[in-house]
Amino acid sequence: MRSRPRCSAEVLATIGRQFELKSYQPETVIVQGDRAAALIRTSFVQRSTGRTMNMHFATFMRVAHGRVIEFKEFSDTFDVGQQALGASLHVPAIAV
Repeated sequence: MRSRPRCSAEVLATIGRQFELKSYQPETVIVQGDRAAALIRTSFVQRSTGRTMNMHFATFMRVAHGRVIEFKEFSDTFDVGQQALGASLHVPAIAV
């Protein structure tokens, strides 16, 4: 039996307990009307290991009446996984 999905606040609280944010630097921000996009460079310390992890996030949002009403964020989770494990992962070549 599957457990119910956790809400965003619970997920963010769990991440906050496991990682400490060291830096958050927007590199590119584009705003057009009620929509915005940003490329953000971040650095976190994994509390259990002390390992620093550097990531880029692509963030997209829509705003109405001064409030964010839509928010999506993407990152390279393969890179994050390698950093969390502290080792490069072997990926076999894929035929093109």
